[in-house]
Amino acid sequence: MTNRFEKIKHNTPILLDGGTNSNLRLRKVLDGKPAEQMLFENPAPFIQLQKDFIAAGAQIILTATFNASPLRLEHTNLRFLPEEVNQQAVKLAKQAIAESNKPHVLIAGTMGPCGQMLTPDGNTSPQICMSSYQEQAQTLIESGVDILMLESQFDLNEAKLAVTSIREIDTTIPLIVSFSYDQGNKTILGITPKKMAQTFDSMEADILGINCGKSVEENFENLKTLRENTHKMILFKPNVGLPQTTPHWETDFKTDPQEFAANAPLWRDAGADLIGGCCGTTPAHIQALAKQLDK
Repeated sequence: MTNRFEKIKHNTPILLDGGTNSNLRLRKVLDGKPAEQMLFENPAPFIQLQKDFIAAGAQIILTATFNASPLRLEHTNLRFLPEEVNQQAVKLAKQAIAESNKPHVLIAGTMGPCGQMLTPDGNTSPQICMSSYQEQAQTLIESGVDILMLESQFDLNEAKLAVTSIREIDTTIPLIVSFSYDQGNKTILGITPKKMAQTFDSMEADILGINCGKSVEENFENLKTLRENTHKMILFKPNVGLPQTTPHWETDFKTDPQEFAANAPLWRDAGADLIGGCCGTTPAHIQALAKQLDK
């Protein structure tokens, strides 16, 4: 693991940021455009959001690169610019840290699923998937991230390919593998936290995680299962709660910061080493977490 993460990893729980896209939508930043495009067209809100998370107490902030792999971008107007997109996201995260005067804050380069089904169920070969992960990971590493995070994974085979592809180019950078259990206690492909732990406990992933998913309560049960089946560090980054749809077909999360953070000590005691929020969690939610965890 890199020295910067080594310095904080024993002082758990470590506080992460909240949701990126949900906050940008809340702040009326995206205007129907993908976040990756807005990194160039309107970078100031990205910097401000990350500064707000840092001010709330986040010790690790994520880059806005969830959909920035070559495979994810290949059908967009950024298809020839995956390297530039990832470089820009890291640059903005570094600027947020510098403007916050908090040089100890770390950057996690986030990578979402490739967005395509792998053969034989789909048309994307494992080699193309691995190449996409490698290209994005290489750019993020060269741009200066402290950690890599495979986020919202749901396919065991794809996640294994991702870990293998990353470790082929870098054997030391801290690597988080985080699954999203959007069916409650399993992924859309039927993967359970126990199966995930059994698979990655012996692979070169440093931290196993839970992010997004359904309700906080269901994710908490998943956290306990994960802890029972691994000795590795655990990340817990749940949604703020189940969203509701407004009359204008906008996603609205109703859980207030204090309600969301109230059980954070239970998450810590159940084995979460890194704690933050996913969709719907604002800087106010992260600040409430910080107070509950006394960070």
